Amino acid sequence: MSIARRLSLLNEISIIFNALVRTGRDYGASINEMIRLLGFKNESLGRLRVYQLLAALERILKPIGLRIVYIPIRRKYVIKSYKADYRFIPIPPGALATLFAVAKAYLERGSKITIDELSEIRNVSINTIKRDLKILESFGLIKSDGNYVKLTDKALVLLDIVIE
Repeated sequence: MSIARRLSLLNEISIIFNALVRTGRDYGASINEMIRLLGFKNESLGRLRVYQLLAALERILKPIGLRIVYIPIRRKYVIKSYKADYRFIPIPPGALATLFAVAKAYLERGSKITIDELSEIRNVSINTIKRDLKILESFGLIKSDGNYVKLTDKALVLLDIVIE
């Protein structure tokens, strides 16, 4: 997938996400509202694209304990948590701490970080860091070549969601 296509996809997902997290009296978003927000003139093509984007966003949100829910009486979709208890998030706390260390390095430098630097930041052994990185890679949140670690697009979308 080209960089331009990835950026377009991230932009579309961001539009859908922002519509779904609206609060107040008119919370959530209907399919027709999302079609309009994305700028589709053809309703059937827009509807198909919205369903694809909802599925992609659901895959992104699932690891952090969120899901997209349809509320039939309002005919709107919203984002809800699985449980209020964060024990249901499948990423172990140590791996989350490592993910936050990688994210912190990304925000400070805008680049990748070495495994040695992660070990120093977290004050844990390199073997612990490597174990955490395997877990994070299995969720598609980071990429590692054995020496350097960087966030994936999926992690950047989650980070963008959290920061906004």
